[in-house]
Amino acid sequence: VWSATDGAYLQTFIGHTDLVGALAVGPYGNLFSGSSDGTVREWCGNDGAHLRTLQSDTAGVNGLAVGQDGGLFVRGYCGT
Repeated sequence: VWSATDGAYLQTFIGHTDLVGALAVGPYGNLFSGSSDGTVREWCGNDGAHLRTLQSDTAGVNGLAVGQDGGLFVRGYCGT
């Protein structure tokens, strides 16, 4: 993560075991990442703490959207 103000490096989130193809920001600043490892992870936007991991029912995740209340999100995958 880098600062939008000055481009300074702020933080790295570590946890996925494959490429990250999707990112989304929730309404409360939490970050969501989707990966080719078939998981969606939620991270605290303030300190980077890992909050939870959700396993995809199919394959990798390459699209994410978070609901306005932060309680609902969807993920997408385009496979062959």
